[in-house]
Amino acid sequence: MPKISYGPVAKQRTLRVLMALVDYGNDELVADEAGLERLRSHLTLHWTTDRQLIVRTKLRYLEALVCLASGDLSKAQIKTALHHLENHLELLEDNRASRRGSDVWHFTLTLWHHRRDRAALLSTFDQVWEQRRCDRAPNQQSAIPWQTHCQQALTNQIGLTHNLLTLSAPSKTDLASMHMPLAMVERTAEKNTQQASDATTITTPNLLNHIQHNNIQALAIVGEPGAGKSTLLQQLAQQILQQTSDLPILVPLACLGDMTLEDYVLKDWLRLALGQRIVEPKQQNDLADQIEQGRGWLLLDALDEMNQGGSLAITHLAQRLQGWLSNGRIIVTCRLNLWDAGKNTLGHWPTYHLLGYEDYRQQIQPFIRRWFASRPEQGKKLCRQLSLPEHKRLRNNLRNPLRLALFCRLGNGGQLPTTQHQLYQQFVTALYDWQQDTLPTTLLEQHQINQVLSKLALATLNVSTVQFDLSLVTQTLSTEDFPWFERAIQLGWLTPLVTPTGEKVYGFLHGTFRDYFAAQGVDWQHFTTPQNNQLPMVLPDWQAVILLWLGRSDIASSKKNALIQALISFKDNCGHFFEHRAWLLAGRALGEYPNFPQADNIIQQLIEWRFNLTRSTSPILIEAAKAALAESDLSRVTQVLTQLAQDPNQDFFNRWMAAYSLGRSYDRQSRAAVETLETLLPTVRSDYLKMDMARHLGTLSPGHALAINTLVEIINTNEQPMAKRKASRRLAKIAPDHPLPITTLELLLSEHPQNKTILRALASLCPNHPTVLDQGTALTAPTKSHRQVKKHQPDRCKQLNSLLTRLTTATSDRNRLRLAQKLSQLQPGHPLAIEVLWHCLTSTQDKTQLRLACEALQVAAIDNQLPQLISKLRPRYEQAIVSKHKEQPLAYFKLLWTWADTLGYLPFAKAWQGLHNKL
Repeated sequence: MPKISYGPVAKQRTLRVLMALVDYGNDELVADEAGLERLRSHLTLHWTTDRQLIVRTKLRYLEALVCLASGDLSKAQIKTALHHLENHLELLEDNRASRRGSDVWHFTLTLWHHRRDRAALLSTFDQVWEQRRCDRAPNQQSAIPWQTHCQQALTNQIGLTHNLLTLSAPSKTDLASMHMPLAMVERTAEKNTQQASDATTITTPNLLNHIQHNNIQALAIVGEPGAGKSTLLQQLAQQILQQTSDLPILVPLACLGDMTLEDYVLKDWLRLALGQRIVEPKQQNDLADQIEQGRGWLLLDALDEMNQGGSLAITHLAQRLQGWLSNGRIIVTCRLNLWDAGKNTLGHWPTYHLLGYEDYRQQIQPFIRRWFASRPEQGKKLCRQLSLPEHKRLRNNLRNPLRLALFCRLGNGGQLPTTQHQLYQQFVTALYDWQQDTLPTTLLEQHQINQVLSKLALATLNVSTVQFDLSLVTQTLSTEDFPWFERAIQLGWLTPLVTPTGEKVYGFLHGTFRDYFAAQGVDWQHFTTPQNNQLPMVLPDWQAVILLWLGRSDIASSKKNALIQALISFKDNCGHFFEHRAWLLAGRALGEYPNFPQADNIIQQLIEWRFNLTRSTSPILIEAAKAALAESDLSRVTQVLTQLAQDPNQDFFNRWMAAYSLGRSYDRQSRAAVETLETLLPTVRSDYLKMDMARHLGTLSPGHALAINTLVEIINTNEQPMAKRKASRRLAKIAPDHPLPITTLELLLSEHPQNKTILRALASLCPNHPTVLDQGTALTAPTKSHRQVKKHQPDRCKQLNSLLTRLTTATSDRNRLRLAQKLSQLQPGHPLAIEVLWHCLTSTQDKTQLRLACEALQVAAIDNQLPQLISKLRPRYEQAIVSKHKEQPLAYFKLLWTWADTLGYLPFAKAWQGLHNKL
């Protein structure tokens, strides 16, 4: 038998087959249209997800497809390529019952990345192929001990972050033992119950293995302020040093200033790592070589703290990740509100939401007990206090790791806080007290410092910046304030940074304290009065300030009522896009101030959006309402959901979703949720919906007979392997000792021995199962290979001219959309690309084309083009609303909502009213 080749020729042929299938499946194959039409009835392709493609066809049609895409390959060469996709790259899963004598090929391709992220697919293909080549030569080793230098840089950087916040632990040596693993949930574009139950969830200690095993090259981690994003990157860097030969490079993006990422890594970071004032070109070149070979991990922390505000920061970072730096793995952290606001040019990256401590008994209580290990009685007393029903809101606030650590540091011998403001007020007092031995301050001095901090916090918010220089300080503070400004720096409330030009800039100790101090120095009319061409009450950056202000005990109820009334009475005169935002904020406000007279009306409106009771609510608004309800007055929300779940006049879906939300997010012992599920479950026909309902019922009521019997029946009667596998996993969740899940997966694996999805399911339930131990090495083995240097990119002008020529001659809307998307990636805002995308958006009612055109135009249009696009889209959006077509208004709403985030209220309103040309 001849030796199987993994050389350049085999590699190129395999890539041609793979990309022909992907491009054809994406309707992006540039080829003879008549030839493609002849193939359509013989090639069955179906995307089950954005990474999984099912193919059913015959070999001769694959041969014809590859010929159309990139030239002739023989049937034997295509079979070899498919063999490589299955066994060398492990992308292909053969679905045929028997391979012998079968002319029909039926397989599933599971890609490493989103199906339209062509650059990432090509790059990872190259990496994985080379790593698994039997005859691959080892990488050249550098003479410089880079791992040692990375450890030195990391130690220095972690030392700099041991400020007032990390000094809150009983001792620095205890910080590691205090940490409780957090969960991260993969965010999906279309959020629904089915996807939520199957979404990828990983714990922070397993992040490195997850990245390596799935060959993830770029990843975003988003979360609330204080969720632990920076700590996670530091821990990941330590894991990389301990478990691999790679090089973690931690970059606090706040330090970047106007410097390019390349310059920062090769100059500032390198000086820190080497401990040298001057870096030699040879050292710079050596480090660049290591990153180009794929050994570098760029850990980019706090995208929200870059100089540029809003979505502009994301765009700037995307531009700085071009070229050789992109050969390394890239992990970026960002506040959730910035990542979701406006245009996001990195939105196609795999994105994980870093959750807080979701389980009070399993995470928060053990954290408190560890903290008070030397004073166990105090820890027990605090846990007992927090367990009382009246402290449910505080328990929710303490899901945030930063707040929990500071709360424990307080000791809380006194009264427990009831609002976020009271909690942070205690933090601020304690942070002064902890420094009395080294930097003593009187109460009067603390008051003066706090006033200075309030002025600076408001000034930075008014100009939408995180960092500020001395010019803003001198504009904001009086001469009498400057001594207190210096004291604030000494005490650690303000952190001085040095820009590449040598200019000093300052930032707050943590973004949450900036919000607190801003709330201390403002009246409610400030939120409702335009500041610098923006309206604070509908800006994401101001929401935390407003919520903290509402929690102040020194503010009269009449003023708080006036602010919330202003929110729900607000008329934006531009399509309700900002009125909706104001109502969402009013809903969140009830969590801090539940005594507003019209609170029930606000909750009812949010429930209507959350559950799409009118069946016309945009998915964006559904998700926004869900988030607002989670932070609202929990007792009111629980009451309304209970009524909705038990209302027999509501349709099935509304009652099911209300029961699901009630039991999952608001009251895990809800009897109403259990009773509703007991009523609804027997009426369901779909086995997949039954699975979700049974699992939820079994979670709320452990050992519930109806839940267990439903899943057992599905396993025994449904013939589909996927249904059996999913039902088995759900049964194992709610009845861990039931034998059926293991025996079912064993049987499935005997019938489908090559199916790695079944093997993974068995491994998740029984890691020490003999079959898992025998076959499961490939499922858990981490990847230790390095990416190859990217090939030289074609000349940009030639690319541009080629795209323009092809775009002007293309006739198919799908091809024109694809080419316009590529053109806008090469030159954002190109007029021809915008014109074509606009035509594709407004000339169809097809759901898929609307979605693709909407996503493409959202990224392609640059800010100065938005006013005209908004003005043009308005009449079409208003007409679509009154028409009977459902998809058009939803697509237009999504686009306008995003542009509203990007521009802000006043510029968007002027564009909506056609006044943008008169600015």
